[in-house]
Amino acid sequence: MQGWLTTWAVAMPSSTAASDSDGMGGMDMGSQGRMTSGGVTTTMSMPGMTSDADMQQLAAASGTEFDRLFLQQMIVHHQGALEMADTEIAQGSNAAALALAQSIKTSQTAEISEMEQILHTL
Repeated sequence: MQGWLTTWAVAMPSSTAASDSDGMGGMDMGSQGRMTSGGVTTTMSMPGMTSDADMQQLAAASGTEFDRLFLQQMIVHHQGALEMADTEIAQGSNAAALALAQSIKTSQTAEISEMEQILHTL
């Protein structure tokens, strides 16, 4: 995705510009992202991002409570990914981005179903 932004001459969103070892590309896990393009900075909502309060609640939990909270938060997170993928599918024009959006939609839908099944067993 970083390559696409470079190709399209769009600045990297500041919340994802750093790379780190958690696999989330420096995302701060807040609900807002910032994108700068042509000197204009836009704050945008990123659906499904876990709030600091939710992360604190998860950190304080253990056992089955932790498992339940984790699954609930991940389902919401995946639903946010589906929302963004649906937007790309409806409004996008780049074939590679559209293919990625469809792949995300397929995989995240399957993972939501699996997490819901696990959630019902807790």
